[in-house]
Amino acid sequence: MSSNPFKAYRSKRHPMRLLLPAIIAFLPLPAAEPTIPPAIALQWSSFQRALTSNDMSTLLSMTQFPLKSNEFGGDIKSPSAFKAKFSTLFPLKTIQCLVSSPLHQRVWKGRTHYEAWCDVSDYPVRFIFDAKGGKLFLTTIDNGTCQRL
Repeated sequence: MSSNPFKAYRSKRHPMRLLLPAIIAFLPLPAAEPTIPPAIALQWSSFQRALTSNDMSTLLSMTQFPLKSNEFGGDIKSPSAFKAKFSTLFPLKTIQCLVSSPLHQRVWKGRTHYEAWCDVSDYPVRFIFDAKGGKLFLTTIDNGTCQRL
């Protein structure tokens, strides 16, 4: 009898030698992040540029009202309310986060939407965008610690 119990396993003729590679080959791989359509990626870049340049007309044109929110006193019902709350909705750290954040494609209840996430203060915030008629709109600001929308 051999003094090394693994010697038989290491033999090229041992049938178990192929088992581990076969098992690994059939393990599921993690799903890759879905690719953002180029038109959506371009609009996301426009939104990011508008944030950094404080281009209110572009931001308003890319926001659907009422803008749903479970923070900031509830839904933002109009462009004038958005303007009035802009510095609260988008403090400097949030702007810096959003301009460096990728947009993530998600499917919920059979519908595709896009999200950007920032966690720069006391709680994480999701910025949710919908594509309608080929155009990207900010539809929801979700504070992750509040009641779900």
